[in-house]
Amino acid sequence: MTKKNIIIQDPDILGGKPVIAGTRMSVESILELLASGMEMREILKEYPFLKKEQIEASINYVKNIVAKEESYIFDKSHNIPS
Repeated sequence: MTKKNIIIQDPDILGGKPVIAGTRMSVESILELLASGMEMREILKEYPFLKKEQIEASINYVKNIVAKEESYIFDKSHNIPS
């Protein structure tokens, strides 16, 4: 499996959420585990069907999405109606 197709989206799997190919493990779930404080080795132990490359691919997938996001910083001294 190439790095390009480690993460897939299929409308028939978890409603089209990005998942690890061949599993129903979503990128979102992996990020939630990491955000909760689990280390990669703990995730691999808890989910033995996963591989280190798949977790890394999940992180890179999201990193690439965030890198494409535009950010607008407003000067707080201007009165902007809320």
